[in-house]
Amino acid sequence: MHNNIIQLDDQIHYATTKTREEWMIESSIKSKRAVRDPENIFALMEVRSIKKIGDNMMAITQSRIFDGQGGLFESRLKGFLS
Repeated sequence: MHNNIIQLDDQIHYATTKTREEWMIESSIKSKRAVRDPENIFALMEVRSIKKIGDNMMAITQSRIFDGQGGLFESRLKGFLS
């Protein structure tokens, strides 16, 4: 797993590269403002709950995808990680 550290709004966040597969079960997505800057896109994901099922996991996450120009895309996902 690879981690990068970014600072946003006086908070430190860890950016992680995906190393497993996720299968989406349900989702809710809101596009608040268009994300337009392809060179400056950030994603923050917060795991709200997680449950281990055998060697796999079920997780509910909330995410924010944004850029340096005020773009904002929010999502809530329920997924199965294998």
